Amino acid sequence: MITTHPDADDLRAYAVGQGDTAAVEEHLAECEDCWRVVEEAQAGQHMVRVLRHLPLEMLGEGATPRFPAELRGHPRYRLLEFVGQGGMGQVWKARHRLLDRVVAIKVVRPELVRDADRLARFRREAQAVARLSHPNIVVAHDADEARGLHFLVMEYVQGKNLHQVVQARGPLAVAEACSFVRQAAVGLDHAHRAGVIHRDITAANLLLTSEGVVKVADFGLSVLREAPVVTGLTDPGLGMGTPDYTAPEQLQDAAGVDGRADIYALGCVLYLLLAGRPPFEGSNAEKAAGHLERDPMPLADLRRDLPSRLTAAVSRMMAKRPEDRYQSAAEVADALASHADEATLAIPPQPPRFPARVGVVAGVAVLLLALAWVAWALLASRTQPADDANDMPKEAERRTAKFSPSTAPHFGLSRIPVVKTRRLLEGHSTPVMAVAISDDGKRGYSVSRDNELRVWDMAVDRHKAHFAAIPPEVVRHAAFSPGGGRLFTVANDRTVSLKESESGKVVWTEAWGQKTTTAVFVAGGNQLLVGTADGRVRQVETDTGRQMAWWQAHKTAVFRLALTADEKRIATTSDDGEVCIWEDCKRVACWRLKPECMLPAVAFVGGRHLFCGAEGKDDTCDLREVETGRIVHAFEGMAQPSVCVAVSKDFRMSVVGNWNREARLHDLATGQLLAVLQGHAGPVMSVALAADGKTVLTGGMDSTVRVWNLDTAKPPP
Repeated sequence: MITTHPDADDLRAYAVGQGDTAAVEEHLAECEDCWRVVEEAQAGQHMVRVLRHLPLEMLGEGATPRFPAELRGHPRYRLLEFVGQGGMGQVWKARHRLLDRVVAIKVVRPELVRDADRLARFRREAQAVARLSHPNIVVAHDADEARGLHFLVMEYVQGKNLHQVVQARGPLAVAEACSFVRQAAVGLDHAHRAGVIHRDITAANLLLTSEGVVKVADFGLSVLREAPVVTGLTDPGLGMGTPDYTAPEQLQDAAGVDGRADIYALGCVLYLLLAGRPPFEGSNAEKAAGHLERDPMPLADLRRDLPSRLTAAVSRMMAKRPEDRYQSAAEVADALASHADEATLAIPPQPPRFPARVGVVAGVAVLLLALAWVAWALLASRTQPADDANDMPKEAERRTAKFSPSTAPHFGLSRIPVVKTRRLLEGHSTPVMAVAISDDGKRGYSVSRDNELRVWDMAVDRHKAHFAAIPPEVVRHAAFSPGGGRLFTVANDRTVSLKESESGKVVWTEAWGQKTTTAVFVAGGNQLLVGTADGRVRQVETDTGRQMAWWQAHKTAVFRLALTADEKRIATTSDDGEVCIWEDCKRVACWRLKPECMLPAVAFVGGRHLFCGAEGKDDTCDLREVETGRIVHAFEGMAQPSVCVAVSKDFRMSVVGNWNREARLHDLATGQLLAVLQGHAGPVMSVALAADGKTVLTGGMDSTVRVWNLDTAKPPP
């Protein structure tokens, strides 16, 4: 019988890790009353810790969980604080008493290990996973049992998981997404070579440290999901795995899968990082049907800035048949290396052999492990001459245009005004691919991914007319003529069409053999310049669709086109970062961005400068000399990949839409950020600027069109 107790101050000190913890802990192992005092002292800190560190899917309901009684006074581990709770059990931060090492302890739900056969298999696989040692895998230190309570001990990783990252930021830049998935593939390759298959790869199981290192967590816990237990993450009968990421063969025979199921799931993760949404949506049954029977929405339809090689890699990772996928995680890592932020992780050359039935085990957690990032940012502004040096103008011929001082208002960065939506124009049900404003500013035009064209009355907050394609078509690219009178669209089946915007009348439709990647109207809307995947620029007669001429612009796909106001100069960009300037179909300048990246947003500013909004390893916006590619100045406040740009007719302002759900207004003469346009719930896919420079029209991935009045861009008081 206990006759003496620590005083309340000692118990509260213990709750925050202070005082004579060893003596208090011996008492707490036997005294329930004192434990209640400790738990009350810790409760005040719980929500702060949870909100700061806890993955969203692990947030439990109710008050702070009680310390597991079975672990009180444990001879090796002392629990420090509650971290989170999920379908598999609770996670606690703890300290190893002898080694003085902080670890994560995952306490497995008792009902998941009651079956003797499953418990034996779990222990065997825990031993296999404990032998894994790799920078991209969360280390499993121990697996133990205390008074009937089973738990795993892992390294403690301080950071977020990729599910949280996407929820907070939306779709990621290409280089960042590929780097994260490539690191995970390197870790999986190490595990597969050791005969360990994960079978539950999800964005939530890929942990991102503050140094940018991705670690694969939860090896082995998929074993415990074989029983039909509803955890909130899976439905009974769906097999192991999580519905957003489950390979088709895993739905049909969960026990018989090999490492190619992990490759499929990793492809689903990459799809999520690039699209901001999982491959299939709906109920768990609908998602399962999608994995078994359907192809997801093509990534190229959701993002226009993705290299064709990358979309092909994702499609191969997510092939329905395992034999059609990459046959090893090492192949995945190699395929993503050219798109990623880093390419230095060593991959053994030989592919692993997958046993017919291999399970997995042990591990979950969280802890810092530094891995240095390559300082490519220092190279962002460097350019490199193209291969044809003879086509470059001589140094003496290069000139730098002089800007006159801008009369636009200048605000300090800390005083940048945020412009809210003046009007919200709803009606589209899919992402808005292109927008335009009539020359008189009275009408707006928009087209969505399902090829629905809408005409808006800019004065009365509603559409005047809409014209839906029957049957609906998936639009890959769209462009309006100046003033919005005509609309050019490229369908998913490579069919190209021209419509009259006011009537919706189809002027012509053609089936071109080459994939069309970009287009702009020229000659007052009477002609089109069209870029295609074979690197050519084609001149097309607008009234008939007849191809009048073409020239070879790049060795790879033409990514974007831009023209000077007098249409004497044309800029073309490729998906490998090459920029070429043309006059009368003759190349007068050519340079390449370093590091290589794409330019989703490009526009001439006068005749001697080019606005460049990059997507890739260099997510910056800058103004460059046309002849040399030298940076004149960078644009402030651009930390997200650009998607689209509109430049005012007097070349004073630019409006850039980006993947951070914003459009940003800049002074072109100085690069200074003038205003931020906030309101869209998804990336801003298209932008148009009225002729008077006072009104902006934007279209978003959230399927809305928004009208902005720049007169409201006043500095805050």
